[in-house]
Amino acid sequence: MAERPVTAIVLYSVSCLLDAADGYAARALDQSSRFGAVLDMVLDRLTTLCLLVRLALQLPAPLVLAIQVLASLDLASHYSHMYASLVTGSESHKKIDPNAPYLLRLYYQSKVVLFLVCLLDQWFYICLYLLTWRDPGSGNLLFPASQTVSTSWFSVLMNEGAGMFIKHALVPFFGTTPVEIGILLIEEMGAIRMTIWVIAGFSGVVCLFKQVLNVIQMVGAYKDLAAFDVKSRSKGKRRG
Repeated sequence: MAERPVTAIVLYSVSCLLDAADGYAARALDQSSRFGAVLDMVLDRLTTLCLLVRLALQLPAPLVLAIQVLASLDLASHYSHMYASLVTGSESHKKIDPNAPYLLRLYYQSKVVLFLVCLLDQWFYICLYLLTWRDPGSGNLLFPASQTVSTSWFSVLMNEGAGMFIKHALVPFFGTTPVEIGILLIEEMGAIRMTIWVIAGFSGVVCLFKQVLNVIQMVGAYKDLAAFDVKSRSKGKRRG
């Protein structure tokens, strides 16, 4: 991650996709087990933690605390939830009580929501990593801002004719100002860098939503554990 960002992100992305696939494969082949569920959860947390640690090294000092909070919340929430599900005898940590908060039920019961939230959450961290990575030798950014306005891909498309669609369709509909702002942003920032920023902005909202879910999940796990303790003590007193 420190020296080969593209290779690192390709391998990281493949790992995330395989993580999603192995769960479906285990259920399809009737190979689901608690061992597999715990191992899957542990590997997920370690994978994300590795990327967050690298981010903490790349981001400005004031933002390091934010990374520490995200890492701590992620570990605490998922460990508590997994432990509570095992202690209470749940078949799977993804099997949520019908009385659980709606957002948590939506997250775990809808495979589409679960996949998209996890995917976009990881995309946000990946985007931050790509935007802040610097070459150890030169200190150059991986995707620097464009220095040549006239050769940007957007300007070329405008001159070649594809821009006719933008001029005659988008400009009349949106007005000249938004389109001009978009052109200037692309020319100044560079097409790839701006694309990453757009993805980061969209996925960042989902990442924030994921943190809300983490808090809800952690609080719910502690409530379940507290209820289990009370129930266990009541049984112990009766036996005594």
